[in-house]
This record gives sequence, structure tokens and C-alpha cells, in this order.
Amino acid sequence: MRKHRVPEGADSADRSFQYGQLALLVDESVMTYDTLRAARLDVRHGIDSLAGCDDLEVAGHPWTVQRLHMPTIGDQQALFELKGFLSTPSGDVPVTMWLGVARVGHHVASTLFTVGGALPDEDLADVRDGGRGILAKAMRKVTNKLGV
Repeated sequence: MRKHRVPEGADSADRSFQYGQLALLVDESVMTYDTLRAARLDVRHGIDSLAGCDDLEVAGHPWTVQRLHMPTIGDQQALFELKGFLSTPSGDVPVTMWLGVARVGHHVASTLFTVGGALPDEDLADVRDGGRGILAKAMRKVTNKLGV
């Protein structure tokens, strides 16, 4: 993937949290751009970069990338699932991440929902839905955090 310069946002808010003692982490970001064009181009570039690849390498491990269906939230939206392994002192740990982004006008919300450890197939749909829900909640924070 190519690196690109992220346009300056007029204002932003970020937070990260972990669910209790679970290996479940969430990073959220909401940003408003100076222009509609800057927001649209930055989101489009990010979506195109991930949509154009089905695998990547992270710390020497191959990862898969899959775009998932997502109900419409805003003008541009995408949800990607990334799966791979990370090395730890006690061995390789499977990691699954969901990266979601949604844009409404000048305003962009993104989430990164990360599960460390094995994820049973029967739980996958519920966790994917959780990632979608967190992104929808992040979009609602745009007005609360940025005063839009």
C-alpha cells in the first residue's frame, strides 16, 4: 500500500479503551475536515487502498484483508476484516481486526476493533456486528465531540 499525506482536519477527538480484562480493544476517532472535498478524498483514498489488497504482511506474518458488507452510514462507508498473527514471547497469537470508516459531509468517524486470541467461528458474526455498532456510535459522537 502507498503512504499518503492525510489532510489537516479542523478538529478531531480520539479515544481508546479495553473491555474489562478481555483482549478486546477499541480505538475510535472522529474528525471534521476544512472542506467537503478533503474529507471525501481522504476517505476514498483509504477505502481504495484497503479494497485493492486481499493480503498484507505485518511484522513478518501474512494477514488477510476482506471487505465486509455494512449497512449505509453516511455518504461513504466501509468495513474491513483483517486476520493474522502477532509474535509474543509466549508464541504467535491470532489477531482479528475490524476497521470501519464512515463519512457524513465534512465529518469522518473511524473505528478499529481488535480481538487478540482465538475467535470461535460461532462468535464471528456477533463480533462483526459489534464492530458495526461501534462505528455507528462513533458517528453519533461527531455532533457531541465536535459541536457540529
